[in-house]
Amino acid sequence: MVTVALALSLLAPGSLAAASPAAAVRATGSVTCGSVTGRITYRPALHHVGTTPDSVSITLRATRCATTRSNVTRVTSGTLTQSIHLTTNSCQSALSVVSGTVRGSGTWSAPTRRLKPTSATFSGVAFVRRPNGAFGMVLPEPAGTASATGSFAGTDHGARTSAVAYSSLTSAQVLRACTSSAGLAVLSVTSGRLTVG
Repeated sequence: MVTVALALSLLAPGSLAAASPAAAVRATGSVTCGSVTGRITYRPALHHVGTTPDSVSITLRATRCATTRSNVTRVTSGTLTQSIHLTTNSCQSALSVVSGTVRGSGTWSAPTRRLKPTSATFSGVAFVRRPNGAFGMVLPEPAGTASATGSFAGTDHGARTSAVAYSSLTSAQVLRACTSSAGLAVLSVTSGRLTVG
């Protein structure tokens, strides 16, 4: 009984300093993730003929990541979010090349340390079709530019930053959704690739 009382007294409040979390570090170099999933959400839904301004929310989760010339040897996953504002919710105008600045923010998970986030800027986005017919998007648009600050900005301010995301729908299925009464509200992303740096 005496021994137990002594042990408790050693753990009394104020006897041990609380461990403070390690400060987040800015990851150097670049990172490439070979698997991307997520969703692209349109509010309001896209329609074949649309005249209402539209807000597009893009959330991509990347895994199978590898770093290059970085002070961080392993990244388990990353999340990239972007918002795009369109002048109309017309499928024809929304599902093509959208010019104009697109800003995104990225967060990273690493097994041994906390990483600072990434801020990315793209000159535009293009919605494309794979040879197998799958519909998707690329950031930036072909011949477009990109930049990044924060983690994985590299030595060129993130000029090689890019994202490719494909859905399980074909272009024909996307068009059918656009012409339906409900319209196209969500595209699920099932594959892709993300590079920052």
